[in-house]
Amino acid sequence: MVLAEGDSWFAHPTEWNILYHLSDQGGYSIRRLASIGHTLRDMVREAPGRVPQFVRQLERPVPWELMLFSGGGNDLLGDRLPDMLRHRREVSRGWRGLIRDEVVDAELASIRRAYERVIFRTAEQRPECEILAHGYDHPHPRDRGAALFWGRLTVTGPWMHPVMAGEKGIRDGEIRYKLARELIDRLNRTLRELSKSHARFHHVDLRGTLSSVRQWKDEIHPKSAGFRRMARTFRRAMDAVIEGRSA
Repeated sequence: MVLAEGDSWFAHPTEWNILYHLSDQGGYSIRRLASIGHTLRDMVREAPGRVPQFVRQLERPVPWELMLFSGGGNDLLGDRLPDMLRHRREVSRGWRGLIRDEVVDAELASIRRAYERVIFRTAEQRPECEILAHGYDHPHPRDRGAALFWGRLTVTGPWMHPVMAGEKGIRDGEIRYKLARELIDRLNRTLRELSKSHARFHHVDLRGTLSSVRQWKDEIHPKSAGFRRMARTFRRAMDAVIEGRSA
């Protein structure tokens, strides 16, 4: 029994996302909670009268063995992205100086606290449940949004390209890619560090799964074939966790 909370990588409506491919592979019964556009902050937020949906599910009399999480990408590459980058004219040489490390570090610390909240709430309700979370693959900032179908065809995004190329004057596509890659690498390092300090939290590393920009549907979403490759990585990690528990 698997509980899955997350963003569009678990809930993309026009491509077969990771969860669809996992379900298609069989062997696991997956309860899907994911929604497109969700931030990790939204997923864990608690307030008077508001309990996160993953917590409500954990409280049900269901023998949850695994919980999958896809979160942090919208937090890192969304509304806060303009604050994380300097304008190109402010940096005379190199590209790393374009990153405002203090802002990125603060956002990553917030993401870490959110995942620690997931870990705490899961241990509180289902101490035997293992958590698997991924840190995405390296996206390609470009002028291509996502076509979604919600009763009618709508287009959302792009997200990074307007900020980098427009607002921040970063015209070089290679530099934009390096910046996005660095941010995703830092997110993965954060998750890897969490996995070292929490035995039931597992980092699923999807970096390098997609080797070409042609495997991406838009700036931040793989095509169905790309999601399928990622689902295979997830499946191997899930199987390894289950096998490790029974060893």
